[in-house]
Amino acid sequence: MTAGFFVGYRIENALDQPGCPVCSEALRYERRYLDTLLYEYVTDPPTNLRFREGRGLCSYHAAAVLQANDPLGVAILHEGLLAYIIELLGPGAEGTERDGGLISRLMAFIRGKRGRTRPWPRQPCMVCRARQDWEDLTLQVTCEALNHPDFQSLYAQSEGLCLPHQKFKLDHLQLQNYIELQSYQHQGEPLGEAKGAWIRAVQKASGRLRSR
Repeated sequence: MTAGFFVGYRIENALDQPGCPVCSEALRYERRYLDTLLYEYVTDPPTNLRFREGRGLCSYHAAAVLQANDPLGVAILHEGLLAYIIELLGPGAEGTERDGGLISRLMAFIRGKRGRTRPWPRQPCMVCRARQDWEDLTLQVTCEALNHPDFQSLYAQSEGLCLPHQKFKLDHLQLQNYIELQSYQHQGEPLGEAKGAWIRAVQKASGRLRSR
């Protein structure tokens, strides 16, 4: 079973529920991801690496982890993170009252104020990244499924997408229209609202653009 097929199945189920189906599916995936993380992956080396790269989780998902009722899983993940921090800081990492202790030394290290060290760059929260990747895939599959009459019928009976996801769907349709209008069969036809679709697609994929 491909990821797209599975997402399509999940979206069809979400259409029967109140609210935006993409938001509902993203929230369901996020909760499942956290549960799986704590129950199955706390000793997994690649998982622990991503956890360290994010310096733990964002405040929102850290609060969610505390409500997951798995203190052992939380303890194992954070013990590895704290051990890594102490190793980075080197001998005497626990510090003293005079220098502010471990937290003070860690913040100085992160800000790059220690001459013999470099700043510790922070990657996005691993749960945020996982949810965003799944949300993007879900929205893409939804937009593609809307080309099929059976799915259109199901979608018409649902509450539809929220405004942000509706905007993405519109941009996706305009990009498809732009590509179609570039074919020789449509030479000379006005592009209309699809004119800037290719630029909006780059901005949506890469964020705010800047020159060097």
